[in-house]
Amino acid sequence: EKHDRGNGRIFKIVYDDAKPVAVDLAKLGDRELAELQFHRNDWYVRQARQVLQERAAAKVDLRAAHSQLMEMFNTETDVTRRLRAVWALYVSGGIDDRFAAGLVSGQRDEHLRAWGLRLLADDGQIDFKVAHSLALQAGTEASPLVRLYLASLLQRLPLDQRGELAVVLAANKKDSDDHNLPLMIWYGIEPLVAKDHKWAIDLQRRSEIPLVRQLIARRVVEDIETRGDTVEQLIASALGTSNERLTDLVNGLSDGLRGWRKAPAPVNFPILQSSSKRLDEATQAKVRELGVVFGDGRAL
Repeated sequence: EKHDRGNGRIFKIVYDDAKPVAVDLAKLGDRELAELQFHRNDWYVRQARQVLQERAAAKVDLRAAHSQLMEMFNTETDVTRRLRAVWALYVSGGIDDRFAAGLVSGQRDEHLRAWGLRLLADDGQIDFKVAHSLALQAGTEASPLVRLYLASLLQRLPLDQRGELAVVLAANKKDSDDHNLPLMIWYGIEPLVAKDHKWAIDLQRRSEIPLVRQLIARRVVEDIETRGDTVEQLIASALGTSNERLTDLVNGLSDGLRGWRKAPAPVNFPILQSSSKRLDEATQAKVRELGVVFGDGRAL
């Protein structure tokens, strides 16, 4: 009874005198649905693609639609329309791994290459030859977008197939300041770092991405009680390198041992203490904190 009619809710918005349109795309033929991928209204595009997907699931013969979509992909110059053709072909069972691999290696547009990677890994089955070819491509890939998709692909690969691609991605210095790529690489390699410390040390030495180097050091030092020799090798690989790499090592060790009261001291830690004198004051403070954890009476 006391409803404030000046502060109500909008329940309906209409444009001029627009009338609702009754549409039933399920009544259209396969080729007509394929042609709707050209429609200016994206609702028709998505709904037509869904109907094609439902017909594929029902084992309907869609060769006519596939032929139409493949022609569209081969003749169109607009990337958005070519992508529409790829998506419609994929959901309706019109492309295979060979076609997806061709997208990855044979297209100029970065979005087509990225979607080729995404479709290639969608079923989670990538053989060793494909993984090797992706690693080769990553070394020459100019697009950060495609490199990001390659990094996300790491998590889809078996552990024994991740190393080559990870090394190539981590060696690209252009991605050092990228917001996503360093972490995507790390998410893909973390299980491999935990499993193969020797490989991790080699990657830490070859990586040009500071965050990846730091995270490797953090993960390795977490196993210091059982794999102390690996921590010593990690320190040895960083000694004599640039200040930046030595700082990444110290930051990683510090993060990995945060909250520890005591840990077995690496044999070559005194050398690290001596080398850290050339670093900034904040990093030297972290080295002193590590000295306390390692039982250094002077640091305490």
